[in-house]
Amino acid sequence: MVWRSRAHLNLNTIAIKSSIEKSLETLDQFVSKADVIRPSVSAASVGWHIEHALLVAEFSVKALQTDLTTTSSLAQRIKKKLFFLLKYIPRKSAKAPKVVRPATQNPEINDLKIHLNEVLEQLQKATDAPANLYFHHPQLGVINTEETLEFIVIHNEHHLKIIRDILA
Repeated sequence: MVWRSRAHLNLNTIAIKSSIEKSLETLDQFVSKADVIRPSVSAASVGWHIEHALLVAEFSVKALQTDLTTTSSLAQRIKKKLFFLLKYIPRKSAKAPKVVRPATQNPEINDLKIHLNEVLEQLQKATDAPANLYFHHPQLGVINTEETLEFIVIHNEHHLKIIRDILA
């Protein structure tokens, strides 16, 4: 998994994209254990967490727009500041919106592999996205291209921690 078009990116964006690449490679390593469940950690399987992380990344990149008519509330701006400062998502702090919930509790390994490759391609296209694209996150409010990519990294790490605990 190698990112293209690095020449025009600033160093922070390159670091974020490298982190996304690393998190996708780690998700890929766990695909073979997709059916593992540990109810004491999570009601969802490893495969569900992988698929959810991929759906969030896919939806976030597709949702980037140049013209956003919504604004962030004060509460969202505070949450956004804390989120990017702490780079942490507490467990069970929010319920995933339906659009990013996997259709099945136990996704098939082959389907996860295919989806992983599709998401990688979409994230590679986001490499060339202008910095002035925006996405309205339900909890964090309006975030720009770089913040969206950083959000994906933090979100992936959150689910990778859960997966590691399931497999421990």
